[in-house]
Amino acid sequence: MKERIGDYFAGIQMLSLEHIEKIMEYQSENPGLKFGEIAVTLGYLEQRDIDEYLERGTG
Repeated sequence: MKERIGDYFAGIQMLSLEHIEKIMEYQSENPGLKFGEIAVTLGYLEQRDIDEYLERGTG
């Protein structure tokens, strides 16, 4: 089973639970956006962080 992106970045302390809650709230208002896209838009992560996550095969 693949590790969810929010769990992954929380586990390596790049996202706080508050960040994850804000991302999920934003996502509920904008269902067409992916978690990683929102995290980058809000400035919590950089695109390269998302790309590295995806390259690991966990995403």
